[in-house]
Amino acid sequence: MFEDYDKIRSLGIGSYGNVYLYENKNGNKIALKKIFHDDDTELIYCEKINDLNIKGLVKFLGKENKNIYYEFIEGRKLTNFRFTSSFNNYLKILHNVVNILYELEQKGYYYLDISKENILIQKNNIVRLIDYSTLCPFDKEPVKGVGSYLMIPPESFLKNEVIKNKFDVFSIGILLYEYLFFYNPITKMNNYKKSWVFCKHEICSDKTKCLTDNIEKLFNNNRYNKDLSENNKQICKKILQKCLSLGHLKRWSIKELFHYLELIDSDVQESHMPLP
Repeated sequence: MFEDYDKIRSLGIGSYGNVYLYENKNGNKIALKKIFHDDDTELIYCEKINDLNIKGLVKFLGKENKNIYYEFIEGRKLTNFRFTSSFNNYLKILHNVVNILYELEQKGYYYLDISKENILIQKNNIVRLIDYSTLCPFDKEPVKGVGSYLMIPPESFLKNEVIKNKFDVFSIGILLYEYLFFYNPITKMNNYKKSWVFCKHEICSDKTKCLTDNIEKLFNNNRYNKDLSENNKQICKKILQKCLSLGHLKRWSIKELFHYLELIDSDVQESHMPLP
C-alpha cells in the first residue's frame, strides 16, 4: 500500500503493537502501527475513525494484514510535559482531552486508555489521542484489564464491576494528581497491584473511598504547588474528589466533567508552579 515508504525510526512501543515513522522520497510521512497482539480491536474499529469526524483523532489511511497506516502528526507526548507547563496551560490540555472523550461518547464510543503516552500535543495546545487499541462502542462489553496500568480504576479488573463512561474520568484525575504532587496515588495503595493482576476485591470493598482522602494535607505540605492560588486549589480539589472515587457511582461521568471544565474555564487563574 505504501511500498515506496522507508522506515525512519520508532515512534512508540505499546502493549498491542509498535508504531514507526515511514517516509517516501518526496518527504511525505506516515505512521505505521504493527499489531502483534491477538486482540484485533484496533484492526476492527480503525476504519470507523474517519467516519466519527472528530478533530482530536488521527486520520486512518488504510490497513494491510496486521499493519495499520495513520497520518503522521508532529507534536510531543504529555509524558514529562509537567516540567514545561504552567498549571492553567496543563488544565487546558486536560480540558481538550475531555472534549475529545465527550465527542467520542456522543458518537457512541468509549476510549478506555487515557495516559501520558497516548496524548499528543501540538502547537497552541491542540490535542490528539493517538492509540485506538481499546476503542469500544457502547454496544460491546469492554475487556477486563483494559487500559494502562496505574491509570485505570478498579472496575477495569473487578469481576462484578461495569466498565462504562466513568472509566476515563478516573484516568484524567490521575493525570492531574501526578501534575500537582509528582507521584501516582495508586503506587501508595496496598494490594492495588496484587488486585490488578489477580482480580481480587480487597481494595474496592469500601466504595466510598477516594484517592484524595489526604488532599488537604497534600496541598498544605507540598512545596511544588505553593504558587497555586486559593481559587485554583479549590478547582483542583473539586476535580480530584469527583474523578478519583474508587466506587464509580460516586465518580463524575465524562459529561459532568466536561460541563464543569467549561464552567470554570474563565475562572482558572494564571499560575506558574516551580520546577522540582
